[in-house]
Amino acid sequence: MLKFLSKIFLLIILTQIPHGVLGASFDCGLPSLGATEQFICKNPVISDLDERMALVYAENYKKLSPTNRVAYLNGQRDWLKYWPQACKRSY
Repeated sequence: MLKFLSKIFLLIILTQIPHGVLGASFDCGLPSLGATEQFICKNPVISDLDERMALVYAENYKKLSPTNRVAYLNGQRDWLKYWPQACKRSY
């Protein structure tokens, strides 16, 4: 089950990378984007950094053992919960 979830997560990450365009790690054309995603899409430098970070994340994920993949995913989930509460928006 863990291997299956790991493959699904990697697939999700990889499908979020626009093909042939260097930009955000998600689809900037979606109408449901929040303020943070809109900011990333509107700023080419931030968008580029976001995509690069997603690529590095996916590459590192592939190198991990199944146990460490779980910890890696949990760390990412924790970060995604933490940062909006800890960081003030300045955009």
